[in-house]
Amino acid sequence: MRLLFLNPNTNPALTELGAKVARKVARPQTEIVPVTGQFGARYITTRATAAIAAHATLDAFARHEESADVVLLACFGDPGLFALRELARVPVVGMAEASCHLA
Repeated sequence: MRLLFLNPNTNPALTELGAKVARKVARPQTEIVPVTGQFGARYITTRATAAIAAHATLDAFARHEESADVVLLACFGDPGLFALRELARVPVVGMAEASCHLA
């Protein structure tokens, strides 16, 4: 299985850090594919940067859609989560939403 670890900010170090953690808990046969947003903010801290990150989420998914069996939106505010679910033909999990369900 290929898990698209999609971080919509523009900080590749943060994406790789998160992907490293995901690899530690994933099954051995799961391939973690880290993807960082191509435009927007380095850190998402405002409504404006979240709106841009939602666009970056959809853009990143469009570029990697064919290789994904599942998508983890790896950004706590889940920017673009519902729009991504409308487009994706694979399961999409938002990090914030999953955290809230677990709590």
